[in-house]
Amino acid sequence: MDDKSFQNWFALGRVYEILASNGIEGTLENARNTYAEAALYSPLNPSVPLALARLDALAGNADGARANIAKALELKNNYTDAYFTLAQLEVSANNISGAIKSVEAATIIDPTNSGLYFQLGLLKYNQKDFTGAASSFERATVLVPDYANAKYFLGLSYYQTGKEEEAIKQFEELNTANPDNQEISVILDRMKNNEPLFSNSQLPTEPPVEEN
Repeated sequence: MDDKSFQNWFALGRVYEILASNGIEGTLENARNTYAEAALYSPLNPSVPLALARLDALAGNADGARANIAKALELKNNYTDAYFTLAQLEVSANNISGAIKSVEAATIIDPTNSGLYFQLGLLKYNQKDFTGAASSFERATVLVPDYANAKYFLGLSYYQTGKEEEAIKQFEELNTANPDNQEISVILDRMKNNEPLFSNSQLPTEPPVEEN
């Protein structure tokens, strides 16, 4: 009905990407071609190179994934989804310590980039350095007070270091700002009742709070 719509092509690309992640033959290349078509109608949209980075990661091409994430960040330097994906990529490559050093160096060069502090916090959280993670997420929220995903992980980091009151405060603020986010509400209730926050130790595979 509308073959000139970026959103239509991008949605179709996501369908192919989901099929590719489930091992359906031929869908990885279909996803790549469809995202390329989407890019024709929104060439400066950072979600396209990020989507291509995910496809590269699926194909085992870590260098290609990093290159496409870099392209996404050139288009939007505070792109939370891109930093989140990059952190996951480094974790899967067991390159957390090296990645931390690189991001720490980047924060010195660009100390006002909240996305870098968010990525640094994620990497430290994955390494169970919850105190260091909290410090990074705090910096991100100082730079951007309504940085929802940074506040989410800041709350989790506080909770892991025994700062339950501070953790609850973060999630109460998140719950007020995101009343329809069921995950935030459940975690907040579990914090208040001193219950395990998750059924397993896995972090979310995508940023848990939708941001503009």
